[in-house]
Amino acid sequence: MVLSSMDRRRFLVATTAFTLPVTAGCIGGDNGGGSGEGGDSNDGDDGSGGTETTTTTAAPTEGEDTTGAGGGNETTAGTADGTAAGTTVTMTDTAFDPIRASVDPGTTVEWMNEDGFAHDVTSTQFHDSAAQWDMSEEVSDGGNVTYTFDSEGIYEYYCTIHGESTMCGVVLVGGSSLDETLPCEGGDGGGSETTTGGGGGSGDGGPYSY
Repeated sequence: MVLSSMDRRRFLVATTAFTLPVTAGCIGGDNGGGSGEGGDSNDGDDGSGGTETTTTTAAPTEGEDTTGAGGGNETTAGTADGTAAGTTVTMTDTAFDPIRASVDPGTTVEWMNEDGFAHDVTSTQFHDSAAQWDMSEEVSDGGNVTYTFDSEGIYEYYCTIHGESTMCGVVLVGGSSLDETLPCEGGDGGGSETTTGGGGGSGDGGPYSY
């Protein structure tokens, strides 16, 4: 089909009018993509916020735990001889072992029952030099009881179930010492393990080291 010159002009005008909106639409799409990339840059800002969350809060917390361990401060007080942090007196073979315990002020003494029956720890004053204190605790088989001695002094005790001549003891706090013999140190060997001499059980218990 042969077009006249007038028809060709109309065809070119129509084609040009159709092409311009399409080109404008493409340009607009590119601009939209650019704004999307701007959104990505905002995401990058969020990433820097994540870096802030990696603050080493865990490390300071652990440091505070290690420096604030109260138990550590207590144990340092007794590093010289191991007594200030705590001392254990066992109840075995119907006797306190050791009978005499020398500790520093602030020491917590634990009595542990290793016999198959009950004992108790009851405060008393065998001698005038002994301090007056208050304790009366029954300790079942496998059980334990504790007492913290804050002040210097001589603290005597015994088991009321088995009697002072069989089960007795003393805690010497600070620079305190006791030259006298305890009721249970006289004959049955309850104090034989604490003697410095290896005498027989029939003796008077012999000298004691503190």
